[in-house]
Amino acid sequence: MPIFNKKIKYKRRDASGSGSYLPSQIAERYSFPAGYQLWNRRLAIVELGGSYSSSTVYTYCRQFGYQLPRLRSFTIDGQGVISDGPDGADGEVQLDIEVAAAVCPGLNIDIYFAPNTIQGFSDGIAAAARSGVDAISISWGAPEDSYTESDRALMESALASSPIPIFAAMGDNGATDGTDIIQVDYPASSQYSIGVGGTYIVGPIGSNGEIVWNDSAGVTGGGFSASTGRPSYQEGYISNNNYRSCPDLAANASPNSGYVVNVDGTNRVIGGTSAAAPLLACLYILIISRLDGAIKNADGSAPGFIEALYHFGAGWSVGAVPGVFTDITEGSNGFYAAQTGFDQCTGLGVPNGEALLAALAKSLNVTPKPPDLNDPNPVTPPPLPWYKALLRRLLGWM
Repeated sequence: MPIFNKKIKYKRRDASGSGSYLPSQIAERYSFPAGYQLWNRRLAIVELGGSYSSSTVYTYCRQFGYQLPRLRSFTIDGQGVISDGPDGADGEVQLDIEVAAAVCPGLNIDIYFAPNTIQGFSDGIAAAARSGVDAISISWGAPEDSYTESDRALMESALASSPIPIFAAMGDNGATDGTDIIQVDYPASSQYSIGVGGTYIVGPIGSNGEIVWNDSAGVTGGGFSASTGRPSYQEGYISNNNYRSCPDLAANASPNSGYVVNVDGTNRVIGGTSAAAPLLACLYILIISRLDGAIKNADGSAPGFIEALYHFGAGWSVGAVPGVFTDITEGSNGFYAAQTGFDQCTGLGVPNGEALLAALAKSLNVTPKPPDLNDPNPVTPPPLPWYKALLRRLLGWM
């Protein structure tokens, strides 16, 4: 497979404003439930460049009091783990990992490094899909018109092979996805992905203000696919278009209300829908940890979770559950405007974790397990060199 004619880009944006939050604060805002024995759960993150060091991740977790994750790296199709600095893909990789580590204490996080080609991208997704993980997060993509028919066939085969949900970033360049036509980002627009759009938190973390992300730092993607027909789970939500609408969900993505992470040893504030994708992938993991299993279709097939989301949404004629999603009704992505109910800026809206857990438990007729974050074998990082330990104590980091 030749090099992709337009590089598949990560969906990260660095801060240009003063607002910043820890990922755990965003999770608290969205009422994420506490997990159950997360050391038994596993998230896969697919990366097309960049690197990380476990010591940087451990430093970040220890600084903010997070339980350390278990990290593993896999290289696909001979791709190396190559640093390109904090302003490159390193920032994407470490953002993905640290958001997950902050939200899911003690989680197993597998990072799949693949070449930045269609073959590499699809092989990375396929490898993650067959690895036995609980969810997959993807923060990379490109405009739909960048893909040929054979490209899409290869990617769709990999995405369809996943027995668990794939959360994909919707992009940070508005309704055009950074091109000169109205279009959406792929693979977030695939019917096999849960497309994750972006919001901007207006005001302090305890306030209710949240609007479509469209500011000086970027704009959430979203709209209608030109290649994927309207999936069955969107019936009842769309009457004037026969193609897939995306995103499906949304979460904080503006760098102006961004996430504090550590990139190559320095704390930075980063946003983008690539922060929202691992955040909501972790919400799914927290939920299934309490329900003791993946959310599947009634016949036992996967993925099921996306169908459940739409079943609870306000556009569904039967079974809608008030409070499962916070409807975002203000703002636009440059072409599509937010509206009451489902729209092409934030989809169903921002999920309320506790309400979603309760709704799923009721629909499945199961009682959620009680929270349990005790880890029988917590990760113990290697001791710091004496001079680094002394420096941290002097700076108040420990």
